[in-house]
Amino acid sequence: FIELSGTGMGDILAYGLLLVPLALGLYLAWKKRGEGCVFFACWFIALAVLSLFSRRILMYAAPAAAILAAVGFADLWEWTKSRRPQAFKAGIAVFIPLLLLTSYMPIAAIGSNPLISVNREWQNALAYLRNETPEDSMVMAQWGWGYWILDIADRRPFMDNGYYGYDPGRMRDVGIIYTATEPSVAADLMQARGADYFIFSELDLSFEKTITGWAGLEPGPFTADSLIHRTLGGDFESGGGLRVVYRNSEVVIIGLDAGYP
Repeated sequence: FIELSGTGMGDILAYGLLLVPLALGLYLAWKKRGEGCVFFACWFIALAVLSLFSRRILMYAAPAAAILAAVGFADLWEWTKSRRPQAFKAGIAVFIPLLLLTSYMPIAAIGSNPLISVNREWQNALAYLRNETPEDSMVMAQWGWGYWILDIADRRPFMDNGYYGYDPGRMRDVGIIYTATEPSVAADLMQARGADYFIFSELDLSFEKTITGWAGLEPGPFTADSLIHRTLGGDFESGGGLRVVYRNSEVVIIGLDAGYP
């Protein structure tokens, strides 16, 4: 959900020390007018502008940014080496380690963010879907987990943020299942949509206001008797046409009972 907001200063500063050679690379592209450099400059600038409306687009500018930064760094390297040899040696000793460090830090932050990088609990749950469920199974969840279901579990997600897409009707039904107080309501919707499984995760609690809004409710926290809280809390194991088929410390998968209704 956050990725649909516009790019902020923090997203730009994430480039760290690469901003210096990147800016130089953009300057050189327009100064020398080489076809290749101009192409990558246009690529970067166009996507950077579009990212003001959706920050995820900035990711697609990364290859162009890397090439432009390399052009700028190469020019800076040659200029310093030929005119300031002592400064060149000092720069190499300081700049390269700093560049490596500042490049590693955001990567490590992304890798440790469970909303972006699949953690061990999600990996185990997705492995269960991949290994223990029929290949034609459809799995429901909020659309943020759709690509994980598609790419790692190798199962069809009910909706995702790209390939299978999403629409108000599907978002409403998913929201109703999260917020349902009667398991039979969720079972009926899953059957009507042709879904076999539904995933609840502790991470979903970060999006309570959004998901309750999907269900047509006043945006707010999930109620204590909602299916998600009952399932994650261990108060629900089966009933109303549903049963828990997999559970770990963060992720629970429920499925339709055979022969329901």
